[in-house]
Amino acid sequence: MMINSFIKCRFLILLAFILAGIQAFPQNDHEGSLKGAPLSERLFFGGGLGLQFGTMTLIDVSPMVGYKLTNRIGIGVSPTYKFYRYRNYFANNLDLKTNVLGGSVFTRCYIYNGLFAQAEYEYLNYRYNDPYASGKLSKDIWSLFLGGGYSQPVGGRASLYLMVLWNLHDTADSPYTNPVIRAGLSLGF
Repeated sequence: MMINSFIKCRFLILLAFILAGIQAFPQNDHEGSLKGAPLSERLFFGGGLGLQFGTMTLIDVSPMVGYKLTNRIGIGVSPTYKFYRYRNYFANNLDLKTNVLGGSVFTRCYIYNGLFAQAEYEYLNYRYNDPYASGKLSKDIWSLFLGGGYSQPVGGRASLYLMVLWNLHDTADSPYTNPVIRAGLSLGF
């Protein structure tokens, strides 16, 4: 039961950030208003793709879909799949292989000329074989990110973004070290 209260607490923290972002800008000004806009103008897409090969292999696929509440504020979700393989991690030529599934919810608030703030909650589940135990093991990891970045238009509705986030729940099990730097592509926001 304690796990459920932790999940509720994290959800409430993220909801508070989203609501704070919504209140950060007046919604009755013409610049931020999307009143009457079709759904196609309110949706945005994007995400990231990471590849690394060698002793450490990483494949990371993280698409993103979001909804613009105003021209400056958007909320979204991003499912995630990561595959890690580390050759000869253990003695006797044993490899470490890990599949990570999860996702995140976020809010992004544009402040001024491409600069934005972002709050994000991420949940990941690691599934891996432990050579010293029989069968597959599983571990749940959650992170709460706060930070910001810059978005540069590259034509039409597309833009490239670079952001720096801090994991406020940085533990020994976290796959991240602070700061977390991300880059990606966004279509429509």
